[in-house]
Amino acid sequence: TEEAPEEQEPWVLGNDQEFHEITYHDTHPSLSYTPAKLHNWETGIASVDGLHNQTFHYITSDGNLPGSEEKQAVSWSFKGARLAVYGAPKKLLLHPPGHAEICIETRCHAIDMNRIYNNVASINERVLLYHNDRLDPTNTTSAMIRFLEQKSPIPGVVKGFYLSQIVVTEVRPSSALEPGENVSYTFFDPESEPEEDPPLLDVVAGLLLKGFVWFLTLGAWIVVAAGLIAEVLVVLWAVGYFLYFTWICIRTVLLCIGAVLFCIGAALFWVVRLLLRILGGCFSICGGGHQERQHLLPDSSSPSESRSGHASSSNASYTNPTAMYPGVLDRSCVVCLNAPSTVLIQDCGHLCLCPTCSQRLLQLGSKCPVCRGDVNRTTRVFIS
Repeated sequence: TEEAPEEQEPWVLGNDQEFHEITYHDTHPSLSYTPAKLHNWETGIASVDGLHNQTFHYITSDGNLPGSEEKQAVSWSFKGARLAVYGAPKKLLLHPPGHAEICIETRCHAIDMNRIYNNVASINERVLLYHNDRLDPTNTTSAMIRFLEQKSPIPGVVKGFYLSQIVVTEVRPSSALEPGENVSYTFFDPESEPEEDPPLLDVVAGLLLKGFVWFLTLGAWIVVAAGLIAEVLVVLWAVGYFLYFTWICIRTVLLCIGAVLFCIGAALFWVVRLLLRILGGCFSICGGGHQERQHLLPDSSSPSESRSGHASSSNASYTNPTAMYPGVLDRSCVVCLNAPSTVLIQDCGHLCLCPTCSQRLLQLGSKCPVCRGDVNRTTRVFIS
């Protein structure tokens, strides 16, 4: 933006004064375009937001006649303390902007529109080309903007100048308008079509388009959120399945260990039980039989004497053991200690076994549990 170096200081408002902005659009009747618009100045109508149209006047170097001294300018007169000239939005430019100059009364200042547009960030806003806040609002001021570009001898190189609106700040008494109220005049060029409100169908289409965009955006966010939730659920499911599988493995191992220990315990139980029965029989045979024999003998004679006495006795001793050993039938088997002793060992004459233990003793080839003599024959004794 080019600012003119004016000698006058910025206008200071009085107690009963205030600033009011007046907007001269490009179609304002007080704006004078030279030369004729045919093949030079043209009117453009376009929209930068899809809903509201903007008008602008433009001229290009392609429409200038070579060597023509006729000015391509816009002139007007006004009363105001400030002046601002705006170009069309950057989005609406048809050709790169060129050079121009603005003259306030007799003072002219160059405007490098190409540099100004290059320093603008927004492409949808009007571009401030010139401003001056050192004007006298009490006098009428004449202003003119002239396009300096001539037709380029190089084909295809075209420059342009795009005028959107002019804003004049007037000084008025405070009672003239409500505080903060601005005045804006808009006129349309007779040769251009008047600016109309967009059709209802376009408005509805724009709203539907915005709704569809919002719907797609919301759908995208929902899909992303659903994907994240699904990913979290998959991770949790995987962790839970891993923990469950680990627990199944641990339980299976524990069950196997318990089964092995149970089998080992059962085997040990039966082995110990068998050993105890074997050892109990041995102890009964080895120790208890001798004590029982000593207790059953009528005197303290040795086994050899007892055998000799039995050998010299008559056969009645075999048929009447009660006479030889009084009270012997009242005792139990010296091996199992349960059943009564009703089996007589004929070799030594001892009545000390039950039928079951006698059969086992003959099968094993053991000796007499009382005198440790050989056992070849046994006889079942029945007492009437």
